[in-house]
Amino acid sequence: MKTHHSQIKVYPVSWDKNIKSNLKTTWEIQYKFYCTDYPQGYTVRLKGMNRAKTLEEKQFLTKQIINIELDNLKKGFNL
Repeated sequence: MKTHHSQIKVYPVSWDKNIKSNLKTTWEIQYKFYCTDYPQGYTVRLKGMNRAKTLEEKQFLTKQIINIELDNLKKGFNL
């Protein structure tokens, strides 16, 4: 079964900048996963970084979650 995904995006888009107002917003990682069961794409949303108390922690967790998700996709993870 052939699968692929769209580019992984993080909201807010300025998540990697040192902007303190980003700490007050809810962050989300989002991408579309495509396979034979979902030819139009299935939206995947991840929000595990919002429990962090500091901006640096949120940025670190966001990078970790993206890396883990990309590793899982490379290993053949599917929904």
